[in-house]
Amino acid sequence: MIIAEKLGEMSENLSFKDLSIDAIHAAKQRLLDTIGCIIGGYNGESSKIVRNLIISLEEKGKSSILLEGVKTSARNATLVNGVMARILDFNDVYCGLTATHPNEPVIPAALAVGEEREVSGKELITAIILGYEFDMRLADIVPEIGNRGFSETATMGQYITPIVASRLMGLNGKQIANAIGICGCHNVALGGVWYGEVSMTKQIMNAFPAQSGVFAAQLAEKGFTGPRKIIEGEKGFCQVIVGTCEISKLIEELDENYKISDSWIKAYPCCLRSHSAIDAILSLVNENNLIPKDVWEVVVRTYRIAAEEVSGPAKIAPSTISQAQFSMHYCLANAIKERKVTTDQFSHDKLRNQETLKLASKVRVKIDPEMDKIYPERWPAIVEISTADGRKLKKQVDFQKGHNRNPLTDEEIKEKFRSLVLDTLSEEKTEDIITFIYSLEKRNNVSQLMEIVKG
Repeated sequence: MIIAEKLGEMSENLSFKDLSIDAIHAAKQRLLDTIGCIIGGYNGESSKIVRNLIISLEEKGKSSILLEGVKTSARNATLVNGVMARILDFNDVYCGLTATHPNEPVIPAALAVGEEREVSGKELITAIILGYEFDMRLADIVPEIGNRGFSETATMGQYITPIVASRLMGLNGKQIANAIGICGCHNVALGGVWYGEVSMTKQIMNAFPAQSGVFAAQLAEKGFTGPRKIIEGEKGFCQVIVGTCEISKLIEELDENYKISDSWIKAYPCCLRSHSAIDAILSLVNENNLIPKDVWEVVVRTYRIAAEEVSGPAKIAPSTISQAQFSMHYCLANAIKERKVTTDQFSHDKLRNQETLKLASKVRVKIDPEMDKIYPERWPAIVEISTADGRKLKKQVDFQKGHNRNPLTDEEIKEKFRSLVLDTLSEEKTEDIITFIYSLEKRNNVSQLMEIVKG
């Protein structure tokens, strides 16, 4: 069978009653977490630019820009909310052969289309689980496409959002296949966004294919067709972007072991490659009651991709918040200085703090071949602190907080959400959102949720 058509058939036929209790619960957790990230990113500079532009277009629609009380088209609401979700670099992650942020192609689109079509909570949950399932299956079979020059989430997400949007629009399998083909011809994101200057494009690159996925589903609904073999055909996804992969695994029959529970909800608002080192250094600082003047040098030994992506001379004194989120030096300096790594530390004022920058300059990151051998099964980092009084303190972390083998608890996820919306929503409204989402399968219309999140 043609891959896109099989994906369409599977997506059309999945029913809420087929879902496991664990998967349903995981979908609620990730929906709450993503809405928290969207609200937390509301005041970001790039968020304001995109939001104000879309509002100025005055495009009529039924989908909300969160917190604004303004409605626009589903595709533009997907774009704006998708940018806001990305601002803090706090969104969830999954790492198979390649890495992806499953919530980005899935949840902003699901909220926008779900509100437009006034779907039930059960339908929203089903679409979210479908989106995560296929995005994470792709990550499991696609070799590290970052090494081929592509940005992972955006490139794979263009085949996922059409499935999510189409399902919520009630399209049939053939229409879903067309939507996948249409969107697959629209977006190819290059990985250069991560290297050199980390610009605002980092915050919109995953929202673009999500927006396109919604538009592709709308076109397919009207009868527009796309190339059916966009994934496996000549000059398609597998040949051009991947090279080779076991694509048949993408369309294995669905069972109760849905993958959504295996995605990782972040504990820190920065690139995941730094998280094991952050856990390690926080442990050492707290166990030994260290203060900044006690620290002479910090040496981190980790796997190659982490060392290359979040460390180096250019990362020591980041000039923008986006650069700071991708600087292990900056993150570890804050962990030493403040004994935490939170969204509060990623501000323009904090970037200029001289004590933080001095600590960041003491961090050395080294590639360790032994760490490479156990990555990506583990996400290891060994941190060694040399103190001013001559001590050597060492800690290794293989599974950072939030990893599916070291997951956040329900209460930790709720506390993360509360911290992200603290300055924006009342306590009553915050708890109303939590209650609504954790009883989502009982709700007849997800538009009610968007009304609560007006701000």
